[in-house]
Amino acid sequence: MFFYTGLLSWWPLLSPVRELPRLSYPGQMLYIFLIAIPAGLLSAVLVFAERVLYPSYTAAPRLWGLTALADQQAGALVMMLPGKAIYLIALTIVFFIWFNEEEPVGQEQLLYEEA
Repeated sequence: MFFYTGLLSWWPLLSPVRELPRLSYPGQMLYIFLIAIPAGLLSAVLVFAERVLYPSYTAAPRLWGLTALADQQAGALVMMLPGKAIYLIALTIVFFIWFNEEEPVGQEQLLYEEA
């Protein structure tokens, strides 16, 4: 399920089929921005929570001496920072591909260059 959910979420950016085309470059950038919001909100809830949100987790053995709350906050930071880095890298790649794409040569420009 995780694989197929990931495939569906990245499909508008990496679609290899003509029947379901990729979004335009501005649409891709907006899509990447919007798809990053839910994970950011969840990370913020976990980081700023004043208590452990999964009570059964408090009974789990502590491996590195962290409290359950500190471990929850560290996990949220790990989820937030590398996760946001992936979206930022994708956004940067789409921007530079769009920026470096040559504009189609218009008829007026073509006539001007021939003269």
